[in-house]
Amino acid sequence: MASTQNTVNVPRRANPGRNVSNTTAHDGGKIIEGIYRTRQPTRHGHQPPAPAPTRTDRQAIMDHMPATIDQATRTAVTTRIIAHVKRGWPHLPTPTVRYRGQFCYVDAVLPGRRQPTPILRLRHQGTADRWNIGIYLASDERYTEDERPTSCGPKTGTPEQGIDHTFILYAGPGTQH
Repeated sequence: MASTQNTVNVPRRANPGRNVSNTTAHDGGKIIEGIYRTRQPTRHGHQPPAPAPTRTDRQAIMDHMPATIDQATRTAVTTRIIAHVKRGWPHLPTPTVRYRGQFCYVDAVLPGRRQPTPILRLRHQGTADRWNIGIYLASDERYTEDERPTSCGPKTGTPEQGIDHTFILYAGPGTQH
């Protein structure tokens, strides 16, 4: 029976595509937590990606922000939002205000619609008067804080400023304008 061991000294080629392989069949790397990573640059000269931040690193980044908004702030902000929409857009039904994590979402039933339409998302910045303002992009079905038209006002502000600058795009000018 012939031997199946390869005794010819043929150099192995580097992993041509990705820098990560689940095998140890390539030279120049080491096993890190069960995944083989090459230490050499790829054929395009790029280094392998840096390891993802550890849980401790991520936690240190987020230590200054609470994971959720406290109940007192939620109640106060919800009352302010509903009152502001009622004053500025009295033809609209009461808006829906909901919270998840650091975010406050405001939806409204627009004229000619039966279901609430997402309007804006506010990202809590530590106080009831400082929020990042994000608008809902119906075309992409997502919220954005970065891709807002400059006519939408500042990127941060009070909930009332967020309402003024986003509701005008969906529900038209309010009675205060």
